[in-house]
Amino acid sequence: MATDIYVSIASLEEFNNSLMQTLPMLDELMSYDDNLIKNATEKITIVFDDYAKKQSYAYDEYQQALDDLDYAEQNYEDVSDSYYEAVETTERKYNYIVQCYGKIKNIRDTYISSVDKYRRDAEKESETYSSMIKKGSTFLERYIEVLKRSNKALFDNVTVGTSKERCVIPDINESYDEQMDALLDNFQERKWSDLLLEEQKQSITDLACFIADDTGNENPPEIDFRDDMGNSSYGGYNPDTNTIEINVNLLDDPYEAADTIAHEMWHAYQEQAKNDLNNPRAGEYREGIDNYIKPEIDFEGYENQMIEAEARDYAQGFKDRLAGLKGAV
Repeated sequence: MATDIYVSIASLEEFNNSLMQTLPMLDELMSYDDNLIKNATEKITIVFDDYAKKQSYAYDEYQQALDDLDYAEQNYEDVSDSYYEAVETTERKYNYIVQCYGKIKNIRDTYISSVDKYRRDAEKESETYSSMIKKGSTFLERYIEVLKRSNKALFDNVTVGTSKERCVIPDINESYDEQMDALLDNFQERKWSDLLLEEQKQSITDLACFIADDTGNENPPEIDFRDDMGNSSYGGYNPDTNTIEINVNLLDDPYEAADTIAHEMWHAYQEQAKNDLNNPRAGEYREGIDNYIKPEIDFEGYENQMIEAEARDYAQGFKDRLAGLKGAV
């Protein structure tokens, strides 16, 4: 199975590279079209300018013939027929060239209009194709990354879905705030919406690992991403199984996702702390957990009890930090 994943990764990377190579080919094709259009336009323009000159010359000849006839009629008693013939000849020539010039002008205008439309359509299609290729490439890169993570988990004999093993270990050279900001970066709305579901799950799991380290939880809960929870709850902590259930149907809001995992991880800490003889608040946590008020029984009491108020306050710190990252963008 691991070998198959490696083959899939290699094939996808090769396909992705081939896909991206079509972009410069598209640019070359557009450039080739530009050269063809430029050459054709230059030839049509030469013919058009030539007939414009011919029309001007023919007009001058016609006007000269009229001037010569007028002079002859004023100065000679017997005007030669050649003057009248010259006027008729130059007039026919001028009218013919005017007609040719008009036809060529129509051809030129039609060509320019057609070329403009072709260029607009070609550029639009090129932009659409380029956008599709880039989006497809981005998707493939993310999918390849997911495959690589899955493959690493397989080789390391990691249980997929367990937060402890799947954590991204924070850089020890980074400060607490730097570690938190790095992990919360993916939870910014502009980034979260572009993540694949598996990437969103990984971001949640990595944040859970950070919180486990922050709270000193030596037995961090397993993260169980479920799609059968409907829309009634973002998630919850089950102390009996030491599992945090996350509702994947409600992961569209990154603030709620960060809030949920932080809130429930604090409950996991409280569960561990109640049995820690070295924790000065162990008794307080035991009492709060043993006398836990469920929301369906007394919602106000549920909201106000120490166990929930403390978890909300802890999670609020992450939401505030996330809001600060957004403001810094």
